Amino acid sequence: MLQITGIELDYDGENIAFDDMLKLVEEMGISALTYTSPSHTSAAQRWRILAPISQRLQPEMRAKLVARLDGYLKAKLGAKTIAASESFALSQAYYYGWVMNKPGLDHRVEVLIGDFIDLRDDLATFEANGGRAANDATNKAAAGKSQDEQDHQAHGFDAILGELGDGDGLNGFNGPLTRAAASYVKVYFENLDKEKLKTILRDAIGKAPKKNTRDPQSIKRYTGDKYLDDIIKSAIKKYTDELPVTLDHFVADMETHSYIYLPTRKPWPSPSVNARIRPVAILDAAGRPVLDSKKKPKKNAGQRMAGQEPSHRGGDVGARRTDDDQGSVGGVGGIV
Repeated sequence: MLQITGIELDYDGENIAFDDMLKLVEEMGISALTYTSPSHTSAAQRWRILAPISQRLQPEMRAKLVARLDGYLKAKLGAKTIAASESFALSQAYYYGWVMNKPGLDHRVEVLIGDFIDLRDDLATFEANGGRAANDATNKAAAGKSQDEQDHQAHGFDAILGELGDGDGLNGFNGPLTRAAASYVKVYFENLDKEKLKTILRDAIGKAPKKNTRDPQSIKRYTGDKYLDDIIKSAIKKYTDELPVTLDHFVADMETHSYIYLPTRKPWPSPSVNARIRPVAILDAAGRPVLDSKKKPKKNAGQRMAGQEPSHRGGDVGARRTDDDQGSVGGVGGIV
């Protein structure tokens, strides 16, 4: 590389909201293109900042200017780490745009007009706190500590909500809300009332301290259905992903039309079963795959395998059946 024409900062920490970053870069007064990365969701915030410079500069200036931007954001947000390590790589490619047909798409792009960052010598004081060495030192120190020591985060739903808001000892909004939702889902998964959880979170957001400079639109977003639905959905996926799941872990409850997950004795709705159990091929009486009109094997979704009568499955093999009349376990078919 001979010269640079700008810098890029990549954030994948998932806790700092795009709107919070946008507000600070605007206050910083520099020109920048800000956008959410393809892996971004409302519940797991990931974004990038592209900042042009006033003239072509030598490559060694890049790390200095990235540190300037990184240090400013860390100071204003009270964060230990903002820029991902690849932000300091001299030759690094980044995707721009969004993934088509991605569930929960939440793509954002904002253009800010201001000064070129290389002309803002008044921001040079932030460089020492934002360089790669500073980030590496933070990460190295954190590596020798437990997760609890590392981030001093509270545990338990009420304690996590106690960290909500702006000010000393508080951790903003996105991080605590995401963690609180995960804590609630873990405890109340079998009887989860999403609307009740959303009401509790909205009440906590309303009562949380807010700095005068916080954009009211960011609070409106946090209390909106889309954001809350996304973090609850993410919490459910995270909780169920951590559990060992096979078809043999389920029995069907015909009265409630749900499925009992045997390791925890808790009911699962059919969408959760289908999300974790891959479709199973339907076999005939001889054990051969049943083909459709296109000569491809027919398959049953996980919840169908776990809950339909054997006569409705064309002799599916590989799951477990319980027979209350005979008190036996075994045979063909799904769980009934």
